[in-house]
Amino acid sequence: MAINLGSNIIKVDIHQLLGVPNSGIILETLEYKKNFIGNAKSWKDMYEGFYITTSLIVFRIRDNGDNDGIMFKLDFMTLFITTIVEA
Repeated sequence: MAINLGSNIIKVDIHQLLGVPNSGIILETLEYKKNFIGNAKSWKDMYEGFYITTSLIVFRIRDNGDNDGIMFKLDFMTLFITTIVEA
């Protein structure tokens, strides 16, 4: 996969980025690793449960006024990738 930015192209290696094999494996069968650090850990800790759904992210963006903070950026990027890129 690649993100075309006009004059630049960013190549994205999904299996290396996510740390999963590049084969026909079911993601739910992989062992969950809790190796979040720094801001990613703080972001994950804002959400309860194993999965973070898009509706939880939308509610947090709507109800929280920090539209220029790092948590907003992490929320937005996760929401964008989940909805636009996945489609």
